[in-house]
Amino acid sequence: MTDPYWNHNVHHHRAVLAAVPDGCRTALDAGCGDGLLTRKPAARSVSVTGVDRSRK
Repeated sequence: MTDPYWNHNVHHHRAVLAAVPDGCRTALDAGCGDGLLTRKPAARSVSVTGVDRSRK
């Protein structure tokens, strides 16, 4: 998957996704911003929750 944009967080997505174990049932993305990373583990887990304090 090609990222629509790059920033310092996107640089670490591959490492974060590699840490999601096979058979993962739930995942949490705290401080998810626009949800770019939140959507990626959704293909590997049953449920993903993204939360962010910002209203943007």
